Amino acid sequence: MKIITWNIETAGNNLVDKVVDHVDGFKGDIIALQETKNEITKNGRTLWDDKTSLGDIWTEGGKERADNYLCGVSLLAKNATIERLVNNNDEIGDFTFIALYKIILNDGRILYIFNVWLKTFNGKTKISYMERLKNGLKYEKYEEILKKYPSIILGDFNIYDSISNHNEWMKWLEIKNNLFEKYYIESAWHTYNRVEYGKEGDEFTLFHQGKYHCDFCLYSTKHFNLVSSVIDKSAIGNKLSDHNPVITELIWK
Repeated sequence: MKIITWNIETAGNNLVDKVVDHVDGFKGDIIALQETKNEITKNGRTLWDDKTSLGDIWTEGGKERADNYLCGVSLLAKNATIERLVNNNDEIGDFTFIALYKIILNDGRILYIFNVWLKTFNGKTKISYMERLKNGLKYEKYEEILKKYPSIILGDFNIYDSISNHNEWMKWLEIKNNLFEKYYIESAWHTYNRVEYGKEGDEFTLFHQGKYHCDFCLYSTKHFNLVSSVIDKSAIGNKLSDHNPVITELIWK
């Protein structure tokens, strides 16, 4: 099962067609996109062309953050039925943006996908990215899913390294340790490449005011075996986004 997570930076600068081609080229089974727009290009193409995809448009009042206006996340799945279960803007407030989906594969197996995009709200917030992630994952409905069912957490966590923001980094280490201790959930890329958090070197996913690894595929080690996890460096290189996708292959236990 090939799983991709990618923040497409709203497919800006009229790049929707190229981004759609890049997404198609992954030939993924599950593709989680962040910072998407339901935008039609002159060729009539959108990121929602695939009938198996769901686009959750994130609306904001005001115009302070024009780059994030009417942005959201989208999930595409092949040979599966997708059901959106929770959009926490409605249910748990403005801690973070985590969309929860139930994926029913054609063979009857079921898994749950959390599509994460940690972001500011109109450019104003007193709650840090990691505090919102921590509070969001403590939501009762989310905890129940993580405890009982095969789960994968994907997306843009906006985690910066310990040098640039020590407090946020320490909060992230607490969160990732808690995910493993409570639910046996671990980062696919770090596990596969045997790399410590904060020591990724040039293997970055975000190029914005520095090089950072903040896009993750976190998977349940109880339910899946890890085959591979790599970073597609061509996305930033081809100026399709300021993020590189993470491509992970898992097999069911």
